[in-house]
Amino acid sequence: MTLDMMEKSGSNPHCFDGSNPDLQRPLRRVWVAGMWGVTALGNTIEDTWRHILQGNTGILPMDRFSTETYMSDYAACIPGMPVSAGRSRMLDMLERLTVQIGPLPENVLIITATTKADIDLLENIQNKKNVDHDEVLYPHRMPGIVANMTGSGNPGFNISAACVSASIAVGRAASLISRGCHDAILVCCMDFVSEFVFSGFSSLKILSPTPCQPFDRDRQGLSLGDGACAILLMAEDHARKDNRTCLGTIDGWAMSNDASHMTSPSRDAKGLVQAICWAVNRAGIRLMDIGVISAHGTGTIYNDLMEITAFHKVFQTRQIPVYSVKGAIGHTLGAAGGMEVCLGIKALNTGLVPSTIGLTTPMAEAMGMVSTVVRNVDTDFLMTTNSGFGGINSSIILGKSIA
Repeated sequence: MTLDMMEKSGSNPHCFDGSNPDLQRPLRRVWVAGMWGVTALGNTIEDTWRHILQGNTGILPMDRFSTETYMSDYAACIPGMPVSAGRSRMLDMLERLTVQIGPLPENVLIITATTKADIDLLENIQNKKNVDHDEVLYPHRMPGIVANMTGSGNPGFNISAACVSASIAVGRAASLISRGCHDAILVCCMDFVSEFVFSGFSSLKILSPTPCQPFDRDRQGLSLGDGACAILLMAEDHARKDNRTCLGTIDGWAMSNDASHMTSPSRDAKGLVQAICWAVNRAGIRLMDIGVISAHGTGTIYNDLMEITAFHKVFQTRQIPVYSVKGAIGHTLGAAGGMEVCLGIKALNTGLVPSTIGLTTPMAEAMGMVSTVVRNVDTDFLMTTNSGFGGINSSIILGKSIA
């Protein structure tokens, strides 16, 4: 029996039959009407995408702080963000991002995603340096900061859910638009490499001593990275009235939790499998309609194995193209899911599957799925997945641009 027949007959034990009333197709189609980003590879999504296709990486030895006592010297840091007294690098990064954003729709809601906001200022407070507590950009203040920097928008809320923060923010925004609660939402995601976070990952022994190698047989851990992105989501009818261009669509979204371990993913991948199947059901498509996967792909031993396990359980024997961008821009934490939505839209619309930078020899379980070269793909749908501490998982189904 083929996978297509298996799906139609409902005999794939890992997916559902579409009967769950909470997973119906969105009531209003959600457009991606704008996307902007800043990474170690460039100050725009276009620059970052070009460098990724060229096989470049922003993961380099860094001098932001001393790494003498840590297990790695590498990270993907945005150039030209020097430390300033009483000022967070977060503001420098957000200024580079928001200057790209043009006029926003009237009454746009601002949703942000970050795990640690401007933790560098809190580090200074801990070190008893002269920092005004009122100037610290605690996570709950981020929507207001972004609204002020863009000159428009209604501050909404921040989502801090480890490495799935941005994915949940995009899914939450899509849900609010789909159900008619809002016509336009700007999702702004951001995190940067701080010593606090770097030391934490080092203590967990999951930092790679060399630039990370997602899905590689010899992978040793992850590499952190700076990143900020903004995604303008709009209801289709509202976007058309506002003369906006559709860059892509958010067709399905879901999240789940392993309830297994504080920092390690569940070895059986049941949580991610559940999120994938719910997202596919919500999108109202078949598994066979998904032509490529943008994976979380951190380069850690257990995360990469768990993801590939989930893909095999869901897609059975199909060797669907899989890639990770973290070997190019590092793991941008609370910005990762948003950045991967933006780059996934680029992949869909160009028909190109980027190579997994850092990959040399694929792990046995990923053979035929990941690649060291750019590949062509002709598909209308791409799936992006993320997983994070606390056992949280997410899946988002992206669609091509439409006229």
